[in-house]
Amino acid sequence: MSEEPRHTAELDEDLRGLLKRTRRVQVVALAALGLVLVSGFAVVGLVISSQNRQLSTQARELSAACGFFHDLAAVPVRPVPPLKRPSKLSVVLIAHSREAYIGLGCHPEIQPPDPSLVFWARYYGVPVP
Repeated sequence: MSEEPRHTAELDEDLRGLLKRTRRVQVVALAALGLVLVSGFAVVGLVISSQNRQLSTQARELSAACGFFHDLAAVPVRPVPPLKRPSKLSVVLIAHSREAYIGLGCHPEIQPPDPSLVFWARYYGVPVP
């Protein structure tokens, strides 16, 4: 009951079939790898695009805030007739606008405080940056 050795032609045919299957697996694996790489690059591109949009939005918001605080910080503090002194609220708003402008790192540097702000801030005990 011994088996006879297979002929070379049969072995060659089996080998060709095995090589075909191996090549198919290689092609499928390469296609899958390519798909993963392309998907990864697409995701990275979307993330970068999203971050750029967020940064642009934040830059516009910061610019708007700096403009608002710069304008408000330059206002002199004067009493509104018939009052003899300005409200503490107006002094606090102007002083805190200066503080916000400086704290946000806005440019150009803010001018020295108006003498009227210094006077009334001292009167109400409000620190002026």
